[in-house]
Amino acid sequence: MSIKSLTPKQSSLQIDRQVVVPFTSTRERAVPECLFEIGSSAWMLAYNDHCGVADESVADICSIVSHDDGETWSAPTVLVSRGDHVNVVAPSLLTLQDGRIGMSYLGFDGYESQHFYYQTCDAHDGPWSQPVRITRSPGFHGNAGMRLLQLRSGRLLQPVCWAPYETDEREAVYRVYVWYSDDGGQHWESNPHAIELPKRGGMEPVVVELHDGGLRMFIRNQLGYIYQCVSSDEGMTWTKPEPTTLVSPESCCFLSRIKATGDLIVLWNHSVCDPSMDHMGSRCPLSVAVSQDEGESWSAQIDIETDSNYTYSMPVAAFSDEWAMFAYYLGHDSQSSGRVEGVFSRCTIEHLYQALRLPIAH
Repeated sequence: MSIKSLTPKQSSLQIDRQVVVPFTSTRERAVPECLFEIGSSAWMLAYNDHCGVADESVADICSIVSHDDGETWSAPTVLVSRGDHVNVVAPSLLTLQDGRIGMSYLGFDGYESQHFYYQTCDAHDGPWSQPVRITRSPGFHGNAGMRLLQLRSGRLLQPVCWAPYETDEREAVYRVYVWYSDDGGQHWESNPHAIELPKRGGMEPVVVELHDGGLRMFIRNQLGYIYQCVSSDEGMTWTKPEPTTLVSPESCCFLSRIKATGDLIVLWNHSVCDPSMDHMGSRCPLSVAVSQDEGESWSAQIDIETDSNYTYSMPVAAFSDEWAMFAYYLGHDSQSSGRVEGVFSRCTIEHLYQALRLPIAH
């Protein structure tokens, strides 16, 4: 496929970048949502393929594949067709403990009806099982992709933000729940008590399992920092949300673990909250920080993208033994809607730690 190069004005981290899913006359909004390892040096990038500029525009979930750790990418194919839905978005792919692949995604049917679904298959190219609906309560359930998690106990978790409705005027107030399954995804239940925050509430939660078996959750919000809470009972109950030290506007963040080092990593917009701006601040720069104490503290951030002519959001990350790989959208118009194309970036883990001035403890 033809790759358009992307050179930011300035970045404190020198990484390889490609616009791997450019917008076209029929694809005005391409939002990367999941990086998934399918073999040695082989990766799938799943993305929302919108024909319009709005989140609610018609979309399938499509994918491209690389067999050289992201150096080159295949032509796109449809991973999940929208079928009877208005659109399908937010894919999460996960290698399960039994060797199968699990996938969750969102099906949008209207502002008062958006639900998560779950499927499995034996290989990344299918065939997939019939979808099981995860969320059963009425309303608008949402999140970004790459949020599906399997704990060491085998429990599956799908964090969700919920509101009774959503509109294009952003009037909804979201609460966070965690849906879980203890029978391989056949049946799902929700934790009993919502996680709540002021203003627009809590959005796009992301969870990691800690070394001691606990869970840490990061939450998008309108309070000027990424907020977090923890659980010691596999997601059934959570502590009261508190601010991290990570300054942020209202934008999506991503929390994960670097396989080669065991450290936690966060991607987010390190930008001061500004209530006068759309989404409470600028979605530039896109930054990264690492924690070597399970998220109790974080390194100084380093920027992946710094060109303020664009916006950067919906970041995800994946890691081989050598590479740190990132995918996110590059926005050309407003922060709420507009033309969006998908970017893939990578650097070696060694170089990432050198730039962060952190020791690598394998």
